Amino acid sequence: MGIGDVTRLHAITALYRSVDYECGGGTLYAEVGRFAEAAAYRLLNACYADTLRPRVLTTVAEARQLA
Repeated sequence: MGIGDVTRLHAITALYRSVDYECGGGTLYAEVGRFAEAAAYRLLNACYADTLRPRVLTTVAEARQLA
């Protein structure tokens, strides 16, 4: 896993967040929950450089917070 993967997942979370703000909380509740669980599982179980760890943890936290 590299920085590009983390950046893409961060961008997806930002997109879900913008839809949530525009349409109201809960509109995409189930979809965001599935995304957050999958993202958390994949990111936390992937191999990545130690220098990427803070970004990985932040991306997982953002997705879980939104869910």
